[in-house]
Amino acid sequence: MNRIVSLKLAGETYPLLFSMQALVEICEKYNSLKEALELMGTDASYQTLFEVAVILSRSGADYLKARKKRAPRLTAEQLTFGNPFEIGGGALYNAVISCIETGAKQTVEAEESPKNAETAQE
Repeated sequence: MNRIVSLKLAGETYPLLFSMQALVEICEKYNSLKEALELMGTDASYQTLFEVAVILSRSGADYLKARKKRAPRLTAEQLTFGNPFEIGGGALYNAVISCIETGAKQTVEAEESPKNAETAQE
């Protein structure tokens, strides 16, 4: 499953990724993901939405960079001074929510190994 959600803004495509690092940053800033989501839905200035989008964009760009791919990072200035018709209409909000939902669906599976079981018993 592809973990990256793309956001197209002003002719540029930005990768968004909900990673553990992004979750930690969001929780440090807003106390919890739940509080950030609530603020994104009620903040008339879009400040919370912009900040969460920038965190997710930085996470997406870092993820692609680790795989030797180049990706632009979204900045708060691009959102603040961007075209309101591109940012408005729920497109940015929908991209952020889609990114978080996609990341939340990821599961981590640990394979059991007879070797690991033997080591644990010693």
